[in-house]
Amino acid sequence: MIILITALLTFAEINPAPGAEAGIDQTELQLQKRYTQPGYPFGNLAIKADQVTLRITDSQGGRIHCGVDVTFGSHSWSSDIIEAQQDDFNRDPLRACLPRDTAKKFLKALYQVH
Repeated sequence: MIILITALLTFAEINPAPGAEAGIDQTELQLQKRYTQPGYPFGNLAIKADQVTLRITDSQGGRIHCGVDVTFGSHSWSSDIIEAQQDDFNRDPLRACLPRDTAKKFLKALYQVH
């Protein structure tokens, strides 16, 4: 499953891909808004990047395995897949799926290539 982050607020409008069922393991979700809180480094990363994509590989037992891809121009960076709590993911998927130190590294890299 892929979640694409493209604009800013504290809730999300989620649209299942055409013909997909609404299961987390079968649906490609595209967020119409940026689903993270403003601030350093996560909000800044979502604003600066051309595209931030959440990769969800598994969801069971209140846990989600997810990672993040960041694209800026012809450059891209990918985080490792980590295990996140469902409650944390529901509050702020980007923070749940991307460790803070990795978010800082990605943000620094964005400014270095600009």
